[in-house]
Amino acid sequence: GVDVGGVPVNEDPFGGYYERIAIHLYVIADHLSYDPFHNGFAKRLRKSLSRLRIGEQMIGLTTHNVMVQDDPELAMAVATSIKPIAKDAEKDGGPDVVTSYLDSASLYDHITHDHVVEWEPSIPGDSTVPRVVPVIVVSVDLEHPLLIDGSSVCKTVGGLVLAVQNSPESSIGPSVPSSSSSSS
Repeated sequence: GVDVGGVPVNEDPFGGYYERIAIHLYVIADHLSYDPFHNGFAKRLRKSLSRLRIGEQMIGLTTHNVMVQDDPELAMAVATSIKPIAKDAEKDGGPDVVTSYLDSASLYDHITHDHVVEWEPSIPGDSTVPRVVPVIVVSVDLEHPLLIDGSSVCKTVGGLVLAVQNSPESSIGPSVPSSSSSSS
């Protein structure tokens, strides 16, 4: 690939250098128990993104806070994408526990086929058109942490970035910064 500012550029259709990157952050919440954007989250994210720029590259961030209660299609997409996992007490040596995971393929299908989140994929190879990066964060308030496909808090699927935000009181601890966290 070509070198841009000392960084090799990939040859894959959505890799490479783009002069402008438009990040659309959709936080989809199914609760009112905590603010997904608390503690200056968007400001800290913008600051972190500015450090990733190459040269004069522009990175824009647009945030959307969506409540599932306000959108029946979105509520259905999230609800049908959360699948149960039963932990067997005999196998694990503890009590029977039913937890769940977010099925990335199911959520992706709902988002793209049902047009739950409107976005147009970027044009491969055209660096003058902004590279659109949709980031979908499912913010939940569950007793047990929700993981994507049972193993991760984030994953890329078909040009989308999917992530989960668990409650600060979740049994694995916060995946969102607590109000006592210091920011640098």
